[in-house]
Amino acid sequence: MKRFLCLLTTMLLLMMGCSPTFKVYDADKADLKGIPFYTYATNIKQDTVYSRSWIVATLVYHTLKDDEPVPESKRVAEYMIDASTYDSSSLADAHKASTDILSLGYNKAFDAFKTELVSLCKDKVLNCLIPPSTMVSELDAATKIPVMLEQQLVSNSSMRVDYIDYSSPRYINTDTPWFGKTDGTIKVNEKGLLTEAVSKPDNTKLLELVPDIFPIKDKLIDRWGLKEEPAAAVDTDAEKMMIPQLMSILDDSAKPAMSLILETKSANQLFTLTKYHKLSDGSLNNSPILFDDVKASIAQKSATSATAEKPIKDEDKKAYKLSATITPPES
Repeated sequence: MKRFLCLLTTMLLLMMGCSPTFKVYDADKADLKGIPFYTYATNIKQDTVYSRSWIVATLVYHTLKDDEPVPESKRVAEYMIDASTYDSSSLADAHKASTDILSLGYNKAFDAFKTELVSLCKDKVLNCLIPPSTMVSELDAATKIPVMLEQQLVSNSSMRVDYIDYSSPRYINTDTPWFGKTDGTIKVNEKGLLTEAVSKPDNTKLLELVPDIFPIKDKLIDRWGLKEEPAAAVDTDAEKMMIPQLMSILDDSAKPAMSLILETKSANQLFTLTKYHKLSDGSLNNSPILFDDVKASIAQKSATSATAEKPIKDEDKKAYKLSATITPPES
């Protein structure tokens, strides 16, 4: 009899120990019970980056005192130029033409510079000015192919990304053992992810659900795709830009009273087109996303300006850069 009772007790303990402490249900189950939570799924994220660039030519005017610019006298005029027509040599010629009449005032000099650019564009298709309305239109992502802004493909990349699949909720609850009772603690974070599941069967021992004690976590990972929440990505990429250089050769032949400096910089707007593909039919080698893809989202970012100077070709070695100062005639 003692042997029978001992055997019966052992069987009861084994049955209690082998009884599952949690049950997880699919959303399509009819007998849903428990606390809802969500799991991670994997997609392929594709990013295609384009750049639309142009040239900014800036005239900076100062009056001078003891060869130093007077801050309050500063006047600036900017000219947006089609990058495909940019020519540094003819731009320097236009600058020289504007300095020749600087004694008439900075407004006259600014107008003369613009007139020279209009003439260059008409006669030689060089340094063509971009109208303000065209700038606004071609910096709009709705413009699929710009005409006066130079569009280039910067990068096209795809990578696997995890995301919380809110379309497929799961449900978890404690399960009553064959003998005794079970108290359970289930915690879900603000994103709906399951963070803790602890059971206390028969009020005798706190059973933490970790792989080395009870394989519920591993089972949930294998069965339902649970993953640790990834750390937030930190964007470490930055646009690498060259340091702007002033086009400056000072004329020391006379004591200056006014100066007119020409600065040229390249500027661009970056467009990042993002699209998600299913893991089942996606590829890590996708063709670049186009602006007319209705499934793509578009983000814009203005890049830091950089010098617009291009390497001087053999036939352009006569090109020069300069700033000018003049002394007006005494009245």
